[in-house]
Amino acid sequence: MLKRDVDFVQASRFRAGGVAEPPPKSRDFAIRFIHAPMLSFSSGFKWTDTTQGFPAYSRKLLLDQKFLLSRDLFMTYELLAYLSYRAPKLGYHCIELATVRRYPKDEVSTKISSVKGDFQVFTILLKTCFGFYNAN
Repeated sequence: MLKRDVDFVQASRFRAGGVAEPPPKSRDFAIRFIHAPMLSFSSGFKWTDTTQGFPAYSRKLLLDQKFLLSRDLFMTYELLAYLSYRAPKLGYHCIELATVRRYPKDEVSTKISSVKGDFQVFTILLKTCFGFYNAN
């Protein structure tokens, strides 16, 4: 259960106390220098890690009709980026908490393919930052 005044909790490997070891270099670069900075700039909230899983959302946020979360256009990674962008813009209280992410050695630790998947995530990021998914 979230504290009463928090609407969105995002885990971050890059906050003080967080750990990401050993991160794939391309993924580390993309998160730190592309994904998080673009969502920070466009949302007005200083995100450090916008792709770490297991976010938490308040009931109030999830039921807000300004989001219209059940739309068919949220089929892959759109919702993760959209909520990181839109929640701060609508005045919801967002925070990040330090987390630990240990990557398995010599294993693929993601469902995102290296070229097609990265392009898809980047396209979603651009659409999000330019308000494409905004409900109103």
